[in-house]
Amino acid sequence: EPYSEEGGFDEYCIWSSLSKLRKIPGFTNWTGGMEDDVTTSRYWYPALIQNGVILDTKESDFGPDLCNKFLMDFMERSVSDEKPFFAYWPIVAPHGTRQGMPTNPFRGEVGLMDKPDTKENLARFKSLVEYIDFLIGRTVKKIEDLGIEDETIIILTSDNGTAVTAKTRGIERGCHVVGIASGSGVKKRGPTDALMDFTDIAPTLVELTGATPPKGYKFDGESLVPFLNGKVNDHREWIYGYISTSQLVRTKTHLLEAVNPFLGMPEGRYLYTGNHRFGKGYARAEKLPEHSEALKKLKSILKQFPPVTAAHPFWGTKDGASFKKAYTDPKSVEKHLFSHKDWVFYKED
Repeated sequence: EPYSEEGGFDEYCIWSSLSKLRKIPGFTNWTGGMEDDVTTSRYWYPALIQNGVILDTKESDFGPDLCNKFLMDFMERSVSDEKPFFAYWPIVAPHGTRQGMPTNPFRGEVGLMDKPDTKENLARFKSLVEYIDFLIGRTVKKIEDLGIEDETIIILTSDNGTAVTAKTRGIERGCHVVGIASGSGVKKRGPTDALMDFTDIAPTLVELTGATPPKGYKFDGESLVPFLNGKVNDHREWIYGYISTSQLVRTKTHLLEAVNPFLGMPEGRYLYTGNHRFGKGYARAEKLPEHSEALKKLKSILKQFPPVTAAHPFWGTKDGASFKKAYTDPKSVEKHLFSHKDWVFYKED
């Protein structure tokens, strides 16, 4: 929570649930937009807390617009005060509402967050992504207008897809997201096959800002700065990810995913990807001798990260028992270890 004491943010403007709104002194009742009976709106007539105050929004107010306005105001004030700044913008779009995709200033009637038919829902999703692009463009223009483009770096990444098709699955699609860096001192490369993961962000920011981490603190990731500024042309040999009790590890050419002894898949699924990406063109490689050494390498990497097993004390807690019951349901296991039917591009069993 950015507005908690542990968050470390000096200022914030963020969409908030009813439970968070109730923590604000003087709060009585939320009468603004709702996505369903219990979820406040993040889009039209949004529920936003800005520096400890619930914003007085209107039916025609669009949440991403207000947060973007706050971001640009923060940048403008920082430049005016001659202060360097770090701005973190966790945009709520294109997350759907609890009913479907909302309309946005580029498409549809103001205020609609209902569940449209499938064709319209997809059209709204596409339009909302385009609106994100517009807001990012507006932010870049603001940076240029402030005259700080020669001393500003922008890093863009994203959430990892929907719970249905991606992020609750222990496969590559569950954690593969866009990563873009641009700005002062960043070498223009265009698309690259260099590997990076989220653990690299913190050491990158520390090096860029000249900050000093706490004594004895060790980062799991590696700073991207030498790659970004062109001193090196590659970044790292492998990346690692996990969700729940599943793990995966990847090099540029090989992938070991859905490694999950807890759910009965201790060896995972081993794939030769070559120069292919996004699942297409991958080949199962467990029985291919020419890929055995690469598999040994991936397994040796995983030894650094012991998996969650049935012996873990979490399962003995009330929350653990509840999670385990839902997690080990056969349908949940199938969903977690395999791709959604629309994204099956290689042999999975």
